[in-house]
Amino acid sequence: MVLPKVYIIILNWNGTADSIECIRSLKDLHYDNYEILLIDNNSDIESFKRIISVFPKIKYVRNEKNLGFAEGNNVGIRLALKNKPNYILLLNNDTIVERNFLMPLIKYMEEYRDIGICGPVVCHYDIQETIWQTGGIYSRITGRLRMKYADMPINSIKEKTIELDYIPGACLLIRAELIKDIGLLDKKFFNQCEDLDWGLKTKLIGKRVMCISNSVIYHKVSNSTPLSINNYFRFRNLLVIINRYSRNLFIPYIVLFLSVFVNIFRYIMKGNYIQVKFILRGIADYYKKNFEEGLLSNLLKAKK
Repeated sequence: MVLPKVYIIILNWNGTADSIECIRSLKDLHYDNYEILLIDNNSDIESFKRIISVFPKIKYVRNEKNLGFAEGNNVGIRLALKNKPNYILLLNNDTIVERNFLMPLIKYMEEYRDIGICGPVVCHYDIQETIWQTGGIYSRITGRLRMKYADMPINSIKEKTIELDYIPGACLLIRAELIKDIGLLDKKFFNQCEDLDWGLKTKLIGKRVMCISNSVIYHKVSNSTPLSINNYFRFRNLLVIINRYSRNLFIPYIVLFLSVFVNIFRYIMKGNYIQVKFILRGIADYYKKNFEEGLLSNLLKAKK
């Protein structure tokens, strides 16, 4: 049997130790037909050089600036597609994998051609018996995303496969041919919700999105991005998702803005006004259609 070709794309941004541990875990992979492609999102040069010194034969691209999760990965996806792989795997650099995690995903995708995207059960790195995510189900009525099995023991999963609306970008396997139909990750998201957007696009064209429960990896769930930046992208990008995929806007808007109110109230009570500023700025930038590429550097300056 000739195994399908898989390109594994790892995005690095000043995550030297994490990236090295991630790539080392892939070296023991029980799968023979894959290539690792490291995309560096303009890390500190010494951080980048350290990774390359440990893995001198690895394929890599160094971006001239931080393009965010979506466009940073798109750089790798474009390069991978030129080499005509069967599948592309997005893998966070702060994960480590089980040796046999990839084969169950490939077997399932090969057997069921209507599956467009699949992924493993992603457990916490430091509490490995506890699930971080399997993925989620998006309600087009309320605009809410329900995370299946999040923070539950891994042995609570009784299903062999879990049908979902999205697989987290921490570890996402997609058919290369599907990208021709749904496009690359939407760079306007920059960070957060681009994986949800991909999953919902996949469902709209009649393909399925699945988590395969006998495939497991571990995620450090590190928070290298400041909370204020995460709050900015969270609320801005949820508005994009709601306006693209909800059946109506009335209920999702009520649900979202109740969440905005609760979060703002909580931060005000704590005296954490910077979070309030970034939540409101994210909402304002959505309505201003401000999705400029240089946004992150401007936000980091504003945080200071």
